Amino acid sequence: MVLFGTEASIVEVTNKVLRQAGPRGHILNVGHGVAQGTPEEAVKLFCHLAHESGSLFGTAGTKQAVGATA
Repeated sequence: MVLFGTEASIVEVTNKVLRQAGPRGHILNVGHGVAQGTPEEAVKLFCHLAHESGSLFGTAGTKQAVGATA
């Protein structure tokens, strides 16, 4: 359960999924919902990464890491 991990692990796993999906439009979600007790900051980070996912590929389609902070 990624959202119970560290900030670094959430960024790493989320970026990995985004890179595997590629630059075309996709829906990124948490599966069957957010489990009770999931840290709110982890959910906020995941949402931030999803919203910023376009920057993962840059303007020329090259892979870059999406940062953890807004």
